[in-house]
Amino acid sequence: MKNLKLSIFSIFMVLFIFTSCTNDDSIVDLPQNMQESETITTVMGLMSQLYDQNGNLNSDNDFEICFDFVYPLELMFNNGTTVTVNSEEELIDVMMNSTEELYITGIVFPFDVELYNETTDTVEIVTINNEEEFAALLESCDFGDGDGDGDGDNEPGDGDGDGDGDGDNEPGDGDIVIDCSIEDITNVLAAYCWVIDFIDFNEFIYTLNIDGTYQIEDIGGSTGGSILTTGTWSVTPENDTFYVTLNADDAVYNDQWIVTQCDVNNQSIELESLVYPQADIYSIICNNGNGGDFDCSSEDGISNILTNCLWTIDFIDFNEFIYTFYSDGTYQINDAGGNTNGNLLTSGTWVIEAVNNTFYITLNADDAVYNDQWIVTQCDQTNESIVIESLVYPQAEIFSTNCG
Repeated sequence: MKNLKLSIFSIFMVLFIFTSCTNDDSIVDLPQNMQESETITTVMGLMSQLYDQNGNLNSDNDFEICFDFVYPLELMFNNGTTVTVNSEEELIDVMMNSTEELYITGIVFPFDVELYNETTDTVEIVTINNEEEFAALLESCDFGDGDGDGDGDNEPGDGDGDGDGDGDNEPGDGDIVIDCSIEDITNVLAAYCWVIDFIDFNEFIYTLNIDGTYQIEDIGGSTGGSILTTGTWSVTPENDTFYVTLNADDAVYNDQWIVTQCDVNNQSIELESLVYPQADIYSIICNNGNGGDFDCSSEDGISNILTNCLWTIDFIDFNEFIYTFYSDGTYQINDAGGNTNGNLLTSGTWVIEAVNNTFYITLNADDAVYNDQWIVTQCDQTNESIVIESLVYPQAEIFSTNCG
């Protein structure tokens, strides 16, 4: 990637080639071979880390994308509109003008990239025919070794142990603290289900079995919650931490996670994806069908379910809020890492009311803009599953985390 500055001309070019739809527009067919692509979304996310707000390369980044696109490219936004990108400058402009509401989710296959061949010392043109080949290409890039010094040698960077290469040894800047054994890591991974949230694209649930197999399900995405693939997983110790390697039967879902925090005494573990560093990974309780205290038949039962978990409402293309319900009828809302960086947004009171054998949860916030009403659309005691929807924001998804 070259050090490029945004020009007034290139900004106008991108604004000009953006296409948009209104109620009066006629429906425009997508270009032939346009496909949704998680990989192009990931690439755009990586570019946002590479460039600053002026379109210049960030000097403090220790990675680079190992290929260059051959232009023109046909890309698609999450609202279905398309854009033709004729140069790297225009691609940077598209990235710079993307928002939480409007971002790239698709690309026309096939397309060409330029790759450097170390053996022949030449730049070669390679054709990418589908999403699987695109994902494999991105995975082949070396995004650093995680030691913070950017030299790729897999050795500690600056001697301070915090992994950021700055020598300050301050917490919160990449320090890895591991107080677990490989058995602890394996048991915790197998005891929970794991959600990987791609923030502006989709979410998957990973179920890791103790026999070394696993499966991935789509959380209500384009496949409606179906099983996406299965595979095998393993944990290996390296560099004073642990790596979780996920080999999927469908190679497009291959991944590798790194354990960034683990405290066996506090039973806490934090994971990051090396393939999708922009994604969040967190644990949820799997539905094991044990019944027990999971009661769908009464207001008290639904109340216990609500207070036993954290609840995330995902506005899909905007933001996520985390709701914490308390048994005294109060609750609070936190922003899940959005504009306020996880801060408390508001608090309030909540009540449950049964109407015609259906439970309604009324949320009265101190800040009225956060008022909402949820409805329990499904509740299964045997499988310990519950489905809740928002009547105020019907497009949003609501799911539980950290139950118990």
